[in-house]
Amino acid sequence: MRKLILSIWSLLLSAGIQAGDRISIHFHPLLEQLPSNSVQRLYQDRNGFLWLGTSDGLCRYDAYDVLVFRSNPEMQNLLNNNTVTCLTEDKNNHLLIGTQQGLNIMDLDTYHISPLGSETASEEEICSIHVTADSSIWVGTSTRLHRYGADYTLKKTYSQCLPSAQANSLYEDNQGNLWVMLWNKGIHKYDPETDSFISYPSFGKNNNPFRMYQDSDGVFWLCTWNDGMYIFNPVSDENRMYTPFIVNSQAKDSEMNFFSITQDNTMGYVWIMSNLGLHAFRRAGTGEITQVDISHLFRESNNIFSEIIKDPSGNLWVGTFDEGLISIEFNKPVMENYTFPEIRRRSGFTPNIAPIFKDEAGVFWLNQNRWGLFFYHPENGKITHYKEIPLLKNKHEMSVSCISVFRSMPQTVAS
Repeated sequence: MRKLILSIWSLLLSAGIQAGDRISIHFHPLLEQLPSNSVQRLYQDRNGFLWLGTSDGLCRYDAYDVLVFRSNPEMQNLLNNNTVTCLTEDKNNHLLIGTQQGLNIMDLDTYHISPLGSETASEEEICSIHVTADSSIWVGTSTRLHRYGADYTLKKTYSQCLPSAQANSLYEDNQGNLWVMLWNKGIHKYDPETDSFISYPSFGKNNNPFRMYQDSDGVFWLCTWNDGMYIFNPVSDENRMYTPFIVNSQAKDSEMNFFSITQDNTMGYVWIMSNLGLHAFRRAGTGEITQVDISHLFRESNNIFSEIIKDPSGNLWVGTFDEGLISIEFNKPVMENYTFPEIRRRSGFTPNIAPIFKDEAGVFWLNQNRWGLFFYHPENGKITHYKEIPLLKNKHEMSVSCISVFRSMPQTVAS
């Protein structure tokens, strides 16, 4: 029953609610259950569990409890290394766990963990993992890029057609093209016909792409390290291939380091993470990019984030330092408090309303304890006491405990 609880819970947050512009966040502290206060990586598997990669172990979160997997004196070889650097899932129900020292494979049926047997990646820091549509497993390390088959046999190490550099990330676009972003070595696209990579022109001062994302309109967004944000057009000429845009923040200088990105399904905002927090953008059909002010959402946060992902229900999840998890939910009903200061002013009592009834004209009938019946008109905020109504002004001590409509009679009855 608990296996799908996280997916069901996320779905209930958005089910049955009309689209609108309401965005709310919810903190999931979890720090007492986590082995480390830094949630560095996030991944939701097909069973609905949320996996958290920390600097001291791997955690599974089911919306109730946290289950921790880490090497310790009693279980010394559970993980090659407890610092989790990347997470993904293959087509055979395995969770792939990249660490600072090799790759581990977890069977999601038994939770048995084993190291990748290949010596090529067993000791290297795993920087990125991606499973393509044909079930190939691509593993980027701190120095090289490897391709494995679905059975984890090594097919090729790309040392000739790619410069030796850290593979910051791997990305498969909407057309099935595989892209690799190399540290200070630019963008490269895989050519399956030649089993090699095509290099793209350098950009910025550092030529250091960090993350790529293709939005719902097919536009490529490019996060870089120390070169800012770009819109990337791979079919354009070199002079128009990279279009930079400014990200404003509370800092005096423009932000230059960006490392995580996704797009929500409701508003269509592209959410971009940087050293100084989270930013949201909308892109018009004309190509104009507008930054959305979301600062009010994170006033209670330290704004030190690590990764943002989107779950199958469309909600966003943010990994943080010292604050556990943050979920970003869309179109959640907003609770608004009506204090009725006019009732307090006129009656001298703090509003204590019961019962409440809304008639066909949209007027609310309210009973204030020890003062009697009031009528609230929401269109103009006017409040009328029953003694101001000619038909009721002679009624003494009109305290109402129930208001209803007799459907057979065209009138409302209060008792």
